[in-house]
Amino acid sequence: MLLGPARARRLVGVLALLGFVLRLSFGLFYWVGKPLTHDEREYLALSQSITAGHGFGYDPGHETGTTQQFGRAPFYPVFLAAIGTGAHAYSATPTRVKVAQSLIGAMGVWLIAAIAMRLAGDSAAVAAALIAAVYPPLVWICSYVLSESLYSTVALGAVLTLDRALDRADGDRASAGRTWAVSSGLVTGIAILVRPAMLFFLPLASVWLARRRRGVLAALLVTAALAVVAPWTARNVRLFHRPVLV
Repeated sequence: MLLGPARARRLVGVLALLGFVLRLSFGLFYWVGKPLTHDEREYLALSQSITAGHGFGYDPGHETGTTQQFGRAPFYPVFLAAIGTGAHAYSATPTRVKVAQSLIGAMGVWLIAAIAMRLAGDSAAVAAALIAAVYPPLVWICSYVLSESLYSTVALGAVLTLDRALDRADGDRASAGRTWAVSSGLVTGIAILVRPAMLFFLPLASVWLARRRRGVLAALLVTAALAVVAPWTARNVRLFHRPVLV
């Protein structure tokens, strides 16, 4: 049965809501009182340091035992501080993290559907939304104090905005295409500051754009992304006295 665009959008909205309910239900009714992993404790410690005005670093009282302390990309701890996790010490995932990341996960369902709709039509969008809403790893990851849920949604946003830049790259819409390319670069830069693995997106996207004779869009994408990352890189050079990109 063929779906019209209006019906497909309504179904995608319902499935995004389903994704939110499943993620939040897992967090509130199953993943309760579970001990934090080392990575989760470090993310929360950094958010507490940021909230206390001590900057991006571990306070002297942060206990790691014999486990190594790792450097972290900055945006996820900033996100945790922004939703209010830095005011207290926690032994399990804070409820506010579960709620916020469930909302972000639902946005990810919508983004996956939007990309599928642009690539393969209305039916594909609904199928993609259904899979994304119920896929177990995408459901349970929202209850962990880990950056994957935020990262995946931001990265999908970068892909969607770049695809829109391509749609508007020609003729009287070329200016809008360049604007979307810059927007994609800015979102890509944020994603890099959530998880540095997003750096690999820049050369791959640039080669793809160059092969499609969209060199201007590639240059705008890379320039905007590096402009977002550059202040953090400059901070690292001052701190470590050597080049550390993220």
